[in-house]
Parts: sequence; C-alpha cells; structure tokens
Amino acid sequence: MKKILLAMIVGLTWMQAADNDLYDHAVGLYVGYGSTGGDAGAVYGLRIDQNLHAPEGIFNLDAVQFALDYARLNGAGWDYAVRLGGNALWFSETDENWMPFVKAGLGVQFFGGSGTVAVGNHFYGTLGGGVEYQLRPDTSVVAELVDHLSFSMENTLRASVGLKYSFGQGY
Repeated sequence: MKKILLAMIVGLTWMQAADNDLYDHAVGLYVGYGSTGGDAGAVYGLRIDQNLHAPEGIFNLDAVQFALDYARLNGAGWDYAVRLGGNALWFSETDENWMPFVKAGLGVQFFGGSGTVAVGNHFYGTLGGGVEYQLRPDTSVVAELVDHLSFSMENTLRASVGLKYSFGQGY
C-alpha cells in the first residue's frame, strides 16, 4: 500500500495544456514507481508528444496524441523501454488550472537490458488517466497512472508525476 501511495504521489508525465488551449507539441520528464509482473522499482523517463484536435463526433474524443516515451525502470527485469504509440484523449476542464484526463491507445515497445523479462519488441495497449495542473500557459505538472497492456509479455503499471513544457500553436 505504501508503494502504491508513493507511486501516486511521485509520478511525472504530461499531456495537453491545462487551459482551453491544446498545444501542438509537448516535452516532459517524469519520475515515479512502476511494476512489471512481480518485479517493481523506481521509474524515470522522457516523453515527447504531438497533439491533434480530434474530428467532431468520433466517440466524443477531445484529441489524438502521438507519443515517443523513453523509460528506465530499476528492479523490474529490464533496463529501459522505448514506446512509440498513439492515444485517444478525453479531458475535462474543471477550472482554469486543473484538468483531469483519460487516455487509451496502441503502440509498439522496445525493451533492452540484461534483466529477467524477455527483451525485445512487443505491441501494447495503454489505459490510463490522471490530472494536470497548469503553472503557466506553457508549463504544467502532471500526475498519471498508466497500464501498458502487453500482448506478448507481462503488463507494466506506472504511477508517475512530471513536469511538461508545451509549445507550438494553441487551439
């Protein structure tokens, strides 16, 4: 229970901006806690996003996101993971600074290292959500809980907190 609480407090990642603007690009750093099967440990990484407004009327979708994520997870049987995928985003603007969100997506992940988990390439699905707090129009703190559902190995659950910088044109 302490590990889960710690993971929820210490996670870091990003999404779109917390104001009415969805920015084209975002880059961020995150730290947190992750687990793969029975192994768990500290996680940290870098993520780059490309955001697009979703076409009207498709599943009430707010945006589509393409993401490149590099993560290091100590103690979970692998040294690093690189994920390339797309996410569908749904978000709710509660006030000018807070924005809860939900995401679902598909992608491919590449694992490397000398751990106990099979290293290689795997397809995955993503289910997750969190909340973003905007510090400035271009800078946000994001807390997120994400499950990377692997189609060929054990799932990876990550709770993280991060700092996100957004740039490009806001919509």
